[in-house]
Amino acid sequence: MNLTRRGWTVVALAAVLAVLAVVFARPIVLAGSAFLGAWLLAHQYRFIRDIERTIDSLSVMQSPARTAVRTGDEMPVTLTVRRETETALTLEITAGLPLGATTTEPIAVTLAPSVERADRTRTSRWPIAGRHSFDNATVTATDGLFSETITAGTMPTVAVEPPSPRTIHVGEGGDRIAASYGSHETGQTGSGIELAELREYVPGDTEKQIDWKATARHGTPYVREYEAETDRRTLLVVDHRASLATGQRAETQLEALREIALVIAGNARRFNDPLGLVTVGDDGITNHIGMASSVVNYDSVRRHLLELEPTTADATPVATASRLDGPSSMADATAASSS
Repeated sequence: MNLTRRGWTVVALAAVLAVLAVVFARPIVLAGSAFLGAWLLAHQYRFIRDIERTIDSLSVMQSPARTAVRTGDEMPVTLTVRRETETALTLEITAGLPLGATTTEPIAVTLAPSVERADRTRTSRWPIAGRHSFDNATVTATDGLFSETITAGTMPTVAVEPPSPRTIHVGEGGDRIAASYGSHETGQTGSGIELAELREYVPGDTEKQIDWKATARHGTPYVREYEAETDRRTLLVVDHRASLATGQRAETQLEALREIALVIAGNARRFNDPLGLVTVGDDGITNHIGMASSVVNYDSVRRHLLELEPTTADATPVATASRLDGPSSMADATAASSS
């Protein structure tokens, strides 16, 4: 709790009166100084009571329009403040915008003693990729003589995705290439790009396998074989029912599943494996992204995982059944993958 400029003026006046009373031996002046001191203490007590009532009745909501954006995108952010108990305090509330976001003006509202609700919306820009969490809003309360600063409000998180290249089309028809060949070693020879061995020709080898340069060097037929590569279809099955909200903030079961699924999706992208996603809520399947190249699907899968929230029992699924394409690896309640 701090004194305002007006409060310090009252303290200074009381001190001057006390000094004058002593210097001029005027008890009535000393009584005036004592009266000012008592009046200031009474206001301090009232201010403390009003602060306690305000904290109990104050509701501060910081609401971004979306939970996921691209770097450089603009998005409205709304600050809503409600006070259910009337007090003599004036409140100034400033939103706790993350450092990774910018606005032309601060997102702030003022609640006069007679005002119960106020809101303010500003357009914010998000130039830095990553997950950004809001800080608590800063609330400054004052009655003119005293002031106090507290923090309150929700702390939502916004995922800012880095820029990605446009979809690449090849060929005269501009057909999209969605096939994925993968880069997992099989321990077997076959079609690939990594050299496995250079060996002498044996009956049964085809003419296409002969390395004519090696044959010319050694004077006898030699065959060049390559390491065969394969792909591993990865289907993430993520449970986000209401029961998965169990746990402390940012440490719920759903948060753990989300992080594991993101790691598996990242591995699929690194190995160029086909990737898909199925999310399951209380009433069934809530989203299905069909199996396709991770080049095509990764950004969409990552965005859906970052936006995933626990459902409720009355949530309406987007599908009650969905065909899952071929053999795949899955991430469900244990988020395990297999080939």
